[in-house]
Amino acid sequence: MVAAGGGAELAPLALQTTVYERPDHQARKVGYLRLGERLARSDRPAEGDLCAEGWYAIAPKGYVCAGEDATLDLSNPVIRALGVKPDLTKPMPYTYAFVRAKTALYHRVPSTADQEHFEFGLRSFRTSYEKRHRSWNHVDRAGANHVPLDPQGNATLATHHEPPAPAEPDPDNLFGILEDGTTPWWLQGKRQIPNLSTFKTLHSSIYSGKVMRHAGLAVIGSFRAGPEAGGRTFAVLLDGRLVGEDKLKPHYASPFHGVALGAGVSFPFAMVKRQNAFRYAPAAGTTWSKNGLLPHRALVPLTGKTRFSPSKMYETHDGHWLRPDDIAVFDRYNEPPKSFDPKSTKWIDVSIWQQTLVMYEGETPVYATLVSTGVDGMGDHETTKSTIRGEFHIDVKHVTATMDADDPESSFELRDVPWVQYFEQGFALHATYWHDDFGKPRSHGCINLAPIDARRLFFWTEPALPPHWHAVRAGGAMGIGTWVRVRG
Repeated sequence: MVAAGGGAELAPLALQTTVYERPDHQARKVGYLRLGERLARSDRPAEGDLCAEGWYAIAPKGYVCAGEDATLDLSNPVIRALGVKPDLTKPMPYTYAFVRAKTALYHRVPSTADQEHFEFGLRSFRTSYEKRHRSWNHVDRAGANHVPLDPQGNATLATHHEPPAPAEPDPDNLFGILEDGTTPWWLQGKRQIPNLSTFKTLHSSIYSGKVMRHAGLAVIGSFRAGPEAGGRTFAVLLDGRLVGEDKLKPHYASPFHGVALGAGVSFPFAMVKRQNAFRYAPAAGTTWSKNGLLPHRALVPLTGKTRFSPSKMYETHDGHWLRPDDIAVFDRYNEPPKSFDPKSTKWIDVSIWQQTLVMYEGETPVYATLVSTGVDGMGDHETTKSTIRGEFHIDVKHVTATMDADDPESSFELRDVPWVQYFEQGFALHATYWHDDFGKPRSHGCINLAPIDARRLFFWTEPALPPHWHAVRAGGAMGIGTWVRVRG
């Protein structure tokens, strides 16, 4: 039995420490843990296949093999050095940055000569940075984590109201997480913890791979190195590699969010998805006259009446009319699903045509927002960048996961994308921190959500993420995943 609290604990030592259904490496994988967490475990190991330090049961179901990827020793140096867990209360669970110029990653603190060897053009870059760092680092708008949330994860601001912009970052402490100014103990002299990254290198190596311009990274710390490294400030990544902080730009992600339904917000309504969208009034013949601007992403109640004059227009409660290109329309879709009973099932409805997502509890819609689906719209998902259509279950949920360029306009790596929920093959619902074009097709085929919406959805869907886990797979003891319907 697993202790209910205050008993023995186990800690993962890797970014992915697998949880198995049974104490057997051939058993079904039901999820994984991540470095930074501590979990209650059984007092004694279970009988099972070969495992270095024994199999231990964890809550609510599953077994972890203690040894290389997990430990019973909570003073392990890896835990002390890199034990930073994601903040699940925030839409952006880590501190994020974009790479402003192609750069090297380091396994140990590099000397000035090492930096100039591995980072081509570093001297000229540093000169430009010193002259322009304020304009390069300044973020003139608030991000997802600046928006206040209620206990359910609903934003407490109107969709078109942004929170106050944050203070300008300190150019000498971009992420606000600078340590005491000295090199961390585990990097003094030789590196004192093992390599956790997928880039394999000798323990004595300095270079540990490279990262391209525009890549997105999660940062867990920073420090100012000594004179031998030129006094440069380095950021620490989740896997324990280092990158020059001057090569990074902090990123806060879009503060956009959808709306909780009920309490004055009900179907049908529109959300303004374009800048400079107008209200219209009928004029002579089939013409329309502009009658005032609409705030971007404002909610506009609709009467349900439409006119074709010459194209389809939607009537608002105050007697104006809206163009379909300017808005996304939210209304109940009457064609019943084929695979499940929508009257008694929690489910998600995604419209590719409208670029909308609605969460339902039975027949009751509870939340609605804009999304970005595959850039090729209604094309064949096997031959184009289109989102697969049909009815599916949520299969696997990750607090964060690395994705390779879900944005077809770019080819960069996106590390630790938040709130990823796979529902079919390589198709997932996930937060998107690299664009703010929700309401327009944009992805390789996944369904992009703003971080606030993605977190709201993640903690609403099944299977529920067990406490202190980083990922969970539906099926077996974890139960069936929430239904997802993707339609035109």
